[in-house]
Amino acid sequence: MGFYDRKYRKRGNIFFIFGVFLWMFFGSTGVYAACVNHDVNNVNEAIAIISKHWEEDYFEEMIVQKGSNSISVDHHVCTFADTFSADEAIANKAVSSEKALESFLDQEKEKKGKIYEVEELEQGNYSVKAPFQSKRIVILSAEVEEDFGAAEKYIYRQADKTILQFETEEETQIAYQKACTKYGKKQCYVDEIIKVDNLAQAVNCYTWGGEVMGMDTLRTERNAIGKAPVTVAVLDTGIDSSNIIFQGKKILPGSYNFMNGGYDVKDTYGHGTHVAGIIANLTPDNVHFLILKVTNETGESTALSVNLALDYAIACNVDVINLSMGFLGQDAKYYTFLDEAINNAYKKGIPVCAAAGNDDTGIYGKRVENCYPACNSQAITVSSIDSNKNLAWYSCKGSTIDFTAPGTDVISAGLNGTFVKGSGTSMAAPHLSAAMAYMKLFNKHLSVDGCCMELKKRCQDLGARGWDMSYGYGYPKLDGLFQSANTYGDWTVSRNVASPVLLSCSNTKDGVKLSWRAVKNADGYYINCKRNGELASRIACVGKNQTQFVDTGASDGQVNIYYIEAFSNRSGGQTSSGRSNYMSFLALKPLNLAKVKIWKKKNLVVTIKGVPIGRNRVVQIQYSKQKNFKKVKTKSFYFTGNVYKFAPKMKGTLYVRVRTRESLNRKKYYSFWSKVKKVKVK
Repeated sequence: MGFYDRKYRKRGNIFFIFGVFLWMFFGSTGVYAACVNHDVNNVNEAIAIISKHWEEDYFEEMIVQKGSNSISVDHHVCTFADTFSADEAIANKAVSSEKALESFLDQEKEKKGKIYEVEELEQGNYSVKAPFQSKRIVILSAEVEEDFGAAEKYIYRQADKTILQFETEEETQIAYQKACTKYGKKQCYVDEIIKVDNLAQAVNCYTWGGEVMGMDTLRTERNAIGKAPVTVAVLDTGIDSSNIIFQGKKILPGSYNFMNGGYDVKDTYGHGTHVAGIIANLTPDNVHFLILKVTNETGESTALSVNLALDYAIACNVDVINLSMGFLGQDAKYYTFLDEAINNAYKKGIPVCAAAGNDDTGIYGKRVENCYPACNSQAITVSSIDSNKNLAWYSCKGSTIDFTAPGTDVISAGLNGTFVKGSGTSMAAPHLSAAMAYMKLFNKHLSVDGCCMELKKRCQDLGARGWDMSYGYGYPKLDGLFQSANTYGDWTVSRNVASPVLLSCSNTKDGVKLSWRAVKNADGYYINCKRNGELASRIACVGKNQTQFVDTGASDGQVNIYYIEAFSNRSGGQTSSGRSNYMSFLALKPLNLAKVKIWKKKNLVVTIKGVPIGRNRVVQIQYSKQKNFKKVKTKSFYFTGNVYKFAPKMKGTLYVRVRTRESLNRKKYYSFWSKVKKVKVK
C-alpha cells in the first residue's frame, strides 16, 4: 500500500493531509503492520516459505452431493457436519441446495475468514474449493515494487519470482486481483493446493505395459549397447528405493525435497514410488533418475512447490520430465502458473509428459481441457487405456491428447518392497516418459517435436484413423527399434516438420480468415478449431502452397480457438508437426446495410437488417466523400435496434458502410464492412 499511489482532486489544509497520512499508515486500529521484506537466495529458502505456513486442514477439493451429508474431501469420504464442526440439522440444511450451501459458506467466511468457491458440476454435485487458503500469491517477476498489503514479501531473484504471504484469505484475494490488474493474469497465481491420486491393492507381478509397448525386451538390447545415459526427472511424492525394481538404477544425488527442503526424498505415500517404478521397469540401467519430491507425507502439494521443482529440473538439464499430477477443475484451462516452466523445457528440448487427468465420477465431463497442465499445448499429454486397449473409463480426453499408454491395473513398486496395482493416467504418463527416454538415448539433441515425430511413426493407431481426442496418435510400439540400425551411429532421425506459426485471424465477409507462416518440407496443413468451449476438432486439410484459410463455419458471436499442424508424407508414412500457437478469436458476421436516406434535409438515417448478437455490441457507421474511404468520419452507437440517425459532418455525395464491434477480455473485435451505399446530403 503506497501513500503516493493515492490521487486527490483537491487538497485541503495541512491538518486534513496529516489526518489522511495517519489513517493510511495506522488504520482504524491505530497500529500499522509494515510488510517484512526478505531476499530468497536459494531454492531451500523458497521451500521454507511453504513449510513455515503449512496448515493441516489444507485440501484441494470437496465434492458435495445435493441433499447428502456424506461428502468427499480429496477422495476421503466423511460428513459435512464433521468437516465444518456443524450441528447435524444445520449441515442437512446446508446441503439441501446450491443457494443454501453458498449461504452456509458465506457464514463460515464471516466467522473464520475462510473464502470458498462453489461450482455446480454434473450429476447434481457441487465442487467446493478454498483457493486462497495458503494466503500466498506468486508474481513471476523479481522486480515487483508493491507489497499489496502482504505481511511478508519474499524476492527470489534467481528464479525471477516475488512471493507474497498474507495474514488473511480476504487480503490474499484482494491483492491477487490488484496484482493481476498491474502485472497481468499470466504473471500472477495463487499458491493453490494439489492432491495426488491414491493407489489400489497390492499384488505380486509387474506391469503389462512393457509387452504392449515393446519395451520388455528393448531394455535388454539397450543395456547391451551401453551408450551415454539419459536422466528422467520424476516430480511426485518421492521414492522408496528399497524395492527390487530399482536394483541397479542410479538415483542422482541432486534429487531434492521441495516441501521440506534438503535431499531426503523418501516416499511415505507411495504414488511417486509407483510412477518411478514403471519407468525403471521399462528402461535400461543407463536411464538415471532425478527424484523431486513435491508433496508432504499425505500426498498434498502446492502450485509453488511444483513450479520450483520444474525450474530445478530444467536447470539440471534433465532429458525427460514426468508429471503424474495436475489440477482438475472447470477453470483449469485458464491456469498459467506452470506455462513459463513448461515452455522453457520445450525450448531446451525436454519433453514434459503429463497425465491427462482422472475424472472417475465424470463431474468434469472427462475432458482434458479441465486438467492442468495437461491442457498446456507444450506438454506431452497422455490418456490411459486398459488391457483391452480401450480408453480407460476414468481417463480424460480432448484436444490436447498426444498419445495414450497402459494405465489400468498397472503393477509397479510399492512401499517397503511390495508391488502395488494402480490405475490412472498417472500410470500412463510414465510409460510415455520411458518411451521418450529411448528417443533421448538415440539422440540427446532431439527436440520435443523430433521425439514426438519419431514416436508417431511407431504408434499403434487406436480409435478413429489418425489422431483423435481419445487416443491421440495411439501408443508407441517400440519392439524391434534397435534392429532398424546396426549401431547407434547409423540411426538417423526422419525429416523434421517444424511447427507452423499462426500469424493472424480476422473477420471477412465469408467467415474467419486464418494466416500462417509456411513450413519447410510440409506437404500440407491441418486446421483445427475449438468452438465456444467444445472439444477441438479438425475442420480442414489444405495443400502445402496454402498459407491462408477461411473458416465459413464460425457463427456470429462465437468464440473460436484455432491452431495449425503441418504434415509430411516423405518418411514412408505421414508425420505431423507439433501444434502451432493457439489463437482465440471472436467471430462477427458482417451487417446488412438495408437502407440509407436523408431525414429533414440534414440527418442521415441508416437502417440495418438483422439483429447482431452480443451484450457489448457496437454499431459503427463510416462515411466518406471518396469511394476508397481514405478520408472518413466514423459514428459509433451501442446496439439498440435497426435504425440509427445522426447529422453527418460532410455534405454532398457520401459513401456509407457499417460494421459491428464487440469487446471481449479487454480486446476489441470487428466485423467485415458491409456493402457500400450512396446518398446525397445537401
